[in-house]
Amino acid sequence: MKNVLKIVGAILLVYIVVYSCNTIITKNLDNQIKTDGKEFFEKDNAITDVERTVTSINNKTPFDTGGGLFVNDVEFLKDKNEVIYNYQTIEKSLTELSEEQITNYRTEWKNNVLKTITSNPNNASFVKAKVNFIYKLVDKTSVPILNFRIEHSEYK
Repeated sequence: MKNVLKIVGAILLVYIVVYSCNTIITKNLDNQIKTDGKEFFEKDNAITDVERTVTSINNKTPFDTGGGLFVNDVEFLKDKNEVIYNYQTIEKSLTELSEEQITNYRTEWKNNVLKTITSNPNNASFVKAKVNFIYKLVDKTSVPILNFRIEHSEYK
């Protein structure tokens, strides 16, 4: 009889341990699925918003952004998660600019874009979608002047 009670007690103890572990694991997996699912759907919705925004911008191009700069078009490369802004200056040609002027302009422009990405609520979808930005500038004759890239890690 004592052996039977020991076996029943051991089986009961194993059952309690297995049940407890299963409950903990299930709860952790459930929480992880909810978190991952939410992030997936938020990013998916954000990507859809980015696509709509790019289409909307392109419906208005070319447009003047001031200072002799025009946005000619914007591209969204969904497979690379990149948004490419193509600008043109109507006042300058590459031959009129020194390397130092180009470098200074690239640095200043990139810093301004970084501030805008993080501070402008209109960019929330771009931030949620974790896109990388590429800015390209051509001169008045469409000769490339400069380009720069902003990775998601730079503004997150």
